[in-house]
Amino acid sequence: MNRKGVFPKGGCLIFFGDIFGGRFHENYHQIIDYDFDKVQGIFRISFNEDETCVIHNPEGITYGKTTFIIKEASRIKWRWYYYGRERIIENLNCWDFEKIDNTLVLKTETGNLSIGSGKTTFYRMNHPALQFM
Repeated sequence: MNRKGVFPKGGCLIFFGDIFGGRFHENYHQIIDYDFDKVQGIFRISFNEDETCVIHNPEGITYGKTTFIIKEASRIKWRWYYYGRERIIENLNCWDFEKIDNTLVLKTETGNLSIGSGKTTFYRMNHPALQFM
């Protein structure tokens, strides 16, 4: 992938149909860098607020100036610091999505979240693994 103009300039993140922030375009993220480790099958994306997204075994990637979609992934880790607080380990949060089989995804929330650290949720596999638009 060509680095210049590949991804949307900014947008919201949707993981397996779960919109980060709760509502479409409630949060605005900008990709500042990315790399793909072909040997391990890991795609890493860095965002402007020290957020990171690590995608394991991505498949079905489509991208353009307004959207970036990964149809399938075996696992996605989204890490961000609690917004408005100092960027220290105590304020680091994580959503970890792991594909259980071809029909289910397990989401685990950890970190200094305002509600439910350690909370787990199951999702049906009826949405792309990642959408950025």
